[in-house]
Amino acid sequence: MLNSTQSITYQHISLPSMKHLRKPMTLSRMQAVTVRGGWAYDISFEISNLNDTSLFDISQDRNTGSLQLVKPVTGPDQFSVHVEMNVESSYSYFPYQKQTTRYLAIINIFISAYNF
Repeated sequence: MLNSTQSITYQHISLPSMKHLRKPMTLSRMQAVTVRGGWAYDISFEISNLNDTSLFDISQDRNTGSLQLVKPVTGPDQFSVHVEMNVESSYSYFPYQKQTTRYLAIINIFISAYNF
């Protein structure tokens, strides 16, 4: 069974220009709430646009995905990052029947010309 997108979330983040970034900076998180009792889940996170830039990355820890800034940025600039969370679930009594649910976060990031 294929479900359409369950929810779309919009976030707006403002950042100063940064000349140095010592470690990746977490900008946003998405988390899947799972139910116990015979359900199996396969959860994946991905950036569904911005294939041409390496400024952003997704890190995943079980059912939580984090959008991270991995390189310094200078502004003024603006990015719209689409983070997709796909949850494929199946019930132990019917393991061949899977349900796929998709969640989308559209994160608009504004980079200031100044480092404040």
